[in-house]
Amino acid sequence: MPAQSVMPAVLSSTAARSCDLRVGAADCGQLLELLSLVPDPRCRRGVRHTVASILAIAAAAVLAGCTSFLAEVAGFASLASAGGDQADPPGPGGSGRQQEQPGQERREQGGEGQDAARADMPLAGALSVDGKAARGARQADGRAVHLLSALVHGTRYVIAQRNVAHKTNEIPQVKELLGPLDLRGWAVTLDAMHCQRETARFLAEDKKAAYVFTAAKDNQPGLVAKLDALPWQNVPVSHVMTGRGHGRQETRTIQVLPAPDGIWPYARQVFLVERYVYDLAGTRTSAVAALGLTALTAAQASPERLNWLVRDHWGIEAMHWLRDTVFGEDHSQLRRGSAPQIMAGLRNLTAGLIHASGRIAIAPTLRWVGRNSIRALQFLSQTA
Repeated sequence: MPAQSVMPAVLSSTAARSCDLRVGAADCGQLLELLSLVPDPRCRRGVRHTVASILAIAAAAVLAGCTSFLAEVAGFASLASAGGDQADPPGPGGSGRQQEQPGQERREQGGEGQDAARADMPLAGALSVDGKAARGARQADGRAVHLLSALVHGTRYVIAQRNVAHKTNEIPQVKELLGPLDLRGWAVTLDAMHCQRETARFLAEDKKAAYVFTAAKDNQPGLVAKLDALPWQNVPVSHVMTGRGHGRQETRTIQVLPAPDGIWPYARQVFLVERYVYDLAGTRTSAVAALGLTALTAAQASPERLNWLVRDHWGIEAMHWLRDTVFGEDHSQLRRGSAPQIMAGLRNLTAGLIHASGRIAIAPTLRWVGRNSIRALQFLSQTA
């Protein structure tokens, strides 16, 4: 699926509106138009349904809580064609409890301030790149399917995804993942695994983007030694970020220096981030330090901005957690061909659409949508 062209357009609407459950062909026109960009590899003989219509029904089924193709998505399609309701949604969340309305919660307290702090960011945007294993989906050689994804910072919008072949690893796949995307003026955040010279050159030269390597570790011992030898003890803390939630308090500090000449291709700044976590009684439970570097200049990214970019990079881990806990991805045993990757893409689309609707509570939304098969189509038509 050409995610670089389909996903941003599908997720461009700001909010879904409430209305009745009558759905006409025109209501889903935009979504179908976008899904029609997906090429159809099938032989024309015997084709009864277009790829666009199949994907639209599959997306609606996942939005209603379906987790497998044959047992649930196909059943959802039959139910939707009959226009029927169901007492409980298929898949996660089916519980026979009263029919609640989907969660309308917005960002947690402080979210507006967080956005305002980054409102003058001199970049087109920022992407996180990271991989995730779908542990329940085993292929012929017994290994789990491993997917590399790109997520827009501060959202649940996965705009690119690629299956990492077992004969390679994530590192060379970054070029394949980001190659089709227009990243001019964007920042791309990556963890220590991807702290590679060729990746830095690819982003700076080919994509006209700026990298932010959020950590440098033992895979680059020479770089780590150079960064660690810098006079951090004499560098003042440039920005402090604090937060509270999930039964803990967190403090992040950042120190920034101009990058020494020749330390890394296109490097402009180097930084040291220290993260301290405390329980609600004030007892420190962990302390982590990470050395990093970026192609962003001081004019493009202040210490505060860099602190946010490093923090927001790990939003992709939160997206992975949602796919595991809410959508049950690690328990899925889809094995055949590209089925695991397609299902993961549909989960990404569903999470993104719910985010675009203004809701942050995914599980209640899945339960609410799943109680009426037509509701899923209506939700898709209005969010897209």
